[in-house]
Amino acid sequence: MPELFVPFAVDNEGRLCSPETAEKGRSYFCPACHETVILKHGKIRRVHFAHKIDGSCNQETIIHKTAKQLVQKAVHEWKTGKSDSPTLQREFDILPGLLACSRAAVGRGLPRTGSLFARLSQANLQGANLTGGNLYVANLVRGELQGADFTQAFLGGSNLFESNLQGANLSQARLPFANVSFAQLQGANLTGTDLRAANLFHANLTGAQQ
Repeated sequence: MPELFVPFAVDNEGRLCSPETAEKGRSYFCPACHETVILKHGKIRRVHFAHKIDGSCNQETIIHKTAKQLVQKAVHEWKTGKSDSPTLQREFDILPGLLACSRAAVGRGLPRTGSLFARLSQANLQGANLTGGNLYVANLVRGELQGADFTQAFLGGSNLFESNLQGANLSQARLPFANVSFAQLQGANLTGTDLRAANLFHANLTGAQQ
């Protein structure tokens, strides 16, 4: 049965936990439907939370509610003096759990990332290695992504409007609810790609492997 990816889960005390900091043997729950999630430590895919699709929850709701809780957490920690005031980064900056590379030329060999809401609009990621990466709700508008490797990457809810993905490898990648409208996908490998509810309006799929 297909699974829903859960970027952050909630523990018994109601705290958001990333899969990287979660402990085996403890109970964690989906922030959207509150059902128990499974912490998975695979040999191929990076550590992640997941739960079965049963009709009572969906990827869009999970991402939306996780985002709201992350904002609430940031504001609470600021008000209680545990962290600095939240700020919106508009140019190149790397923060814990947040990759902001607007208009950045990243180039080849970008390592795996677990970044939430990565801002990579107009970024140059030609030939980058994002195998198994998790880019939830990433902004990749008009990105230069030719030949990039997104094998088994998760880009749920990401915005790839007018991005250049010619020759990119998206084999087994997951892009539910992604906006791929007007994107250039000529010659891209879309074998086994999950495009459920994705917007492919006017996307160029000439020569793409499906």
